[in-house]
Amino acid sequence: MSRLLVVRLYRTGQHYDSLKSIQDELGSIVVELRPPNSRTSSIPFLSLGTVFSPGREILAEGESALTGKWMVEQMERDGDEEDGEKDMVRRLVFLRYPFMVQSEVGVVKQRRGAKKKGKARTRLMTEKLSFAYHRAMLTALRYLEIKSRGIDS
Repeated sequence: MSRLLVVRLYRTGQHYDSLKSIQDELGSIVVELRPPNSRTSSIPFLSLGTVFSPGREILAEGESALTGKWMVEQMERDGDEEDGEKDMVRRLVFLRYPFMVQSEVGVVKQRRGAKKKGKARTRLMTEKLSFAYHRAMLTALRYLEIKSRGIDS
C-alpha cells in the first residue's frame, strides 16, 4: 500500500529556512499518516520548487481589480549548465495562480567606478527572455507591425 501526501507552502506571510527545516516540522505528522503495515522508518520527501529560498526577497506587493493580489519577488536560482553559477531573477507572480510565474527577468548587480568599490547597482537583463511564450508574443507583435505597414503603404 502506498500513500502520497501533498503539502502546499505559501509564498507570502511565511518564512522557510530550508527544505530540511520543513521536513523537521512535518516529520511527526508524516509518520502518523503512513500505512499501518509499513515497516519503513524513513519517509522520502520531494520538493517541486524553491519557495523557501533564503535568497528570496519580496520587492513589491499589491492588488488589482483585474488580476487580484500580486507580488514581485527577487531570488537566486540555479544557473545554466555551462557555468553552474547562481543567477538572480525578478518575477511577477499573480497569487491567484502562485505556481505560475507571469514574467521573469534576469538581474545583474554592477558596481560603479573603476575600482568597483562603490554601491552595487541593479540592472535588469532585458536582452534575454526567460520563457518561450515571451518570444512568441514579441514575434507576433513584430509580425502584426510589419503586416500593418504593408497594408497601409
